Amino acid sequence: MKLFFKVAAPVIFLLSILLIFSSRTMPQGKLWEEYSVLYVPAKTSDSLVIQVFNECGIKNYVSLSNQYLPVSLTPSSLEISMFNLNKDDSAYSYYKNREAYFFDKSKNFRLYYIPKSQQEKIPQCTYLLEQNNISCGTDSQTSYPYIILIILCIAVLCLILFAKRKILFAFSAAAPFLFFVYNPFFPVALSSVLILLICFYIAKLWNREGCFITLTHQYHLFTLLVLAFVTAFSCGFKVGIMSLLLLVSEASYFYTYYSIESFLRNKRLFVPVLIKPARLISLKDNKIKYSFLSLSACSIFVVAVFFLSSASSVSSNFSKVLLPSNSSADEKLVQFEDYYNWMWNIKSYPYRSLNSQNDRNDIIEFPTYSEDNGKIYESKQIMVYNQSFKDSVYEQIDALPFNAIEKVLKSEGKDFSGGYKSSDTHQTSLFSIILMIICIFVLLFIYFFIIIDTRNKRIRA
Repeated sequence: MKLFFKVAAPVIFLLSILLIFSSRTMPQGKLWEEYSVLYVPAKTSDSLVIQVFNECGIKNYVSLSNQYLPVSLTPSSLEISMFNLNKDDSAYSYYKNREAYFFDKSKNFRLYYIPKSQQEKIPQCTYLLEQNNISCGTDSQTSYPYIILIILCIAVLCLILFAKRKILFAFSAAAPFLFFVYNPFFPVALSSVLILLICFYIAKLWNREGCFITLTHQYHLFTLLVLAFVTAFSCGFKVGIMSLLLLVSEASYFYTYYSIESFLRNKRLFVPVLIKPARLISLKDNKIKYSFLSLSACSIFVVAVFFLSSASSVSSNFSKVLLPSNSSADEKLVQFEDYYNWMWNIKSYPYRSLNSQNDRNDIIEFPTYSEDNGKIYESKQIMVYNQSFKDSVYEQIDALPFNAIEKVLKSEGKDFSGGYKSSDTHQTSLFSIILMIICIFVLLFIYFFIIIDTRNKRIRA
């Protein structure tokens, strides 16, 4: 059985690292599930942009220039004729207001919606546009948090400096570090810091008698471990699973290191033995204190960078590009309800009673005539503005004979709510923010507890 674990441990370690590599999760600013947004200055020639799209093979894009009446009626129909006579009326304002989806909030940029299937062609498209001296951007652009990577490097170097078994700890720190590299989120940085601290404790007690039992009795380490995994899961289920895989890789690494060390020890004629058992080793010495202090400082810096970057995104909303998205409703953007009202007005207006004082009747009743065997028969047709009518309008969006902006909205589902959102910031949930703050408080609490406990022991001595 021991032989099996000796062979399996390094294999599991390597496989775990490879899975972390292959399952990377990068922060994205993508605002739409089925579309990417490309934006150019509003004064840019639309024909030039379309020409670049054609050169890159981008098809089925949605732009302002290829929009028409979003209704499946013939131009010669009575409904469309009545609309053309009354299109300047406020009841028909939806047709013009929908154009807001083709501009950013400040109206400085014009937007093009490119299907997900064409996404790989966007880099070539942006390159060609820039070659034509047209500055452009996309909603999928986001910056890698290199400053957090530097902070984590400093944390690792500090722990290596204070570590008892430097080589053992240095290799154990590689997996948590790479975990953040391939999942560069602020909460993951805090999670990696906590796991690094646990590895530091293991390195301190390594190879001493009762090492494992002593570690299991350090309840604050269990708290740090649970907090690390919960913080990682707050970034998403996939990242959480990768954190569990990280635990497997660390356990496999330590077992592999132990096996190699035991093999080399058995080859020696003289083997030095550590006299003190693990239970007699102080886990509150200066190196532990400095380690907690350095990690607490790094964690505070990470959270400070997060809040500063969030604050800058809020304070500079007017200088950043705010694009339409599925967000909190904004009065500048029309919603599905506006589309339903507009469709009702078009379809019902020719049949409204001129004697009615209500501008929009929710129930329309009008006669229809049919001929049978030379006789004309009259029947009544009823139209009702209700959920059934809305559902039918919603379902007919797919049948529109052009790439309508309504198809983009429908791709987000019936609960779509049009609002504006910045494309260059990764959205961190409130739960993740709370956990990051808790991580700092836990580190500081343990640090101050160690200081107070050490001082009390000195007084009693």
